[in-house]
This record gives sequence, C-alpha cells and structure tokens, in this order.
Amino acid sequence: MNGGGGSLRSLRWVILIAFLALVLVLLASGHLLVGALLCALAAFRIVLILLFARRRRAFSDRRNSDPVHRLLRRLARREFTVAANAMGMEPAQLRQEFTRGARLPR
Repeated sequence: MNGGGGSLRSLRWVILIAFLALVLVLLASGHLLVGALLCALAAFRIVLILLFARRRRAFSDRRNSDPVHRLLRRLARREFTVAANAMGMEPAQLRQEFTRGARLPR
C-alpha cells in the first residue's frame, strides 16, 4: 500500500469530515435524535480509524525488525537475480516489469 494507501486514508478522513458537517446541519436544523445518533457513529468511526492506523504502524515496525522477514527479503532478491539471468535481463529491469505487472516473454 505504498502508492494508494495514503490517498485512501486521506479519503477516509475527507468522508468523515463531510459526515460530521452533515451531523452539524442536522443538529442545527432541530433533528437532535438523528444528529446525536450520527454523531455517535462518527465518533466510533474516528476511534476505528485511529486504532487501525496504530495497529498498522505496530505491524510494520515488528515486520521490519523480524530476522525471518529480513532473510525472506534477501532470498527474494536472489531469486530475482537468478530469474533475470535465466531470461537474459538485468535484475533491476525484471523488478520494474514485475512491479508494473507486465507479462514477460517465456
């Protein structure tokens, strides 16, 4: 989630702000019960967004310090090198093609 993850999180906050604006309009127009209920739902959503962001950071911190994860990443780099040599390509070019999702020649 490197490229689109940040924009998705931003979109969640934008939707939440628009939702809170709707709640304020409802409360101002005298719809107290519906406004209060939607306000409680918005508060719950804020808690969920913050909780998941915290869990995501904790997971990425743990994953980066895990020796098994580092070993697997090293092995994956070597596999790219072996595959690139077998196809007559540079490993960096193979990684780019793999990241782009392009179909490689057989």
